[in-house]
Amino acid sequence: MSSAFQLLVIDDDALIGESLKLALSNRWKVHYFASPQLIPKNIFFHAAFVDMHLTKNTKIADGPKVIAQIAADNARTEIVAMSGDLSMELMEDCLRAGASKFLAKPLLTDEVNATLEKIEALWGLIDVESRPSQAAWIGNGAASQNIKRQIAELRGEAGPILIEGETG
Repeated sequence: MSSAFQLLVIDDDALIGESLKLALSNRWKVHYFASPQLIPKNIFFHAAFVDMHLTKNTKIADGPKVIAQIAADNARTEIVAMSGDLSMELMEDCLRAGASKFLAKPLLTDEVNATLEKIEALWGLIDVESRPSQAAWIGNGAASQNIKRQIAELRGEAGPILIEGETG
């Protein structure tokens, strides 16, 4: 099976990019860049993993600005922040900037794969919308996108799942 999903990895440590290329299934094509200025504009990325400290020898976390730029360029890209700096303030900055998840470094292969499986599930829900022969998802507003994200987070649950809510 060839790569179906494009993963952008921005980190000043090339070992992170190489490790992800080796650890991930062939469903993901990893595009590694040490600097956000090198990101090509002609590739759509399904997900992005962004390190928080991209500038060496500084304590300034420039990752949230990169996350905000990626989110502004394409709101459909699922962004995951990653850092060894686990301060609550930095995590909150990442989420405000547009990240949907924060992974602690060193990255754990199982956690990375679980995160990407949930992103695959989300894209599966989005893909259903484009196939008229299957059940159609009605709505594409912020609340609808939030529900899709919540459903995708349930991937791998063993029991039945009940979704309730008002219609309209």
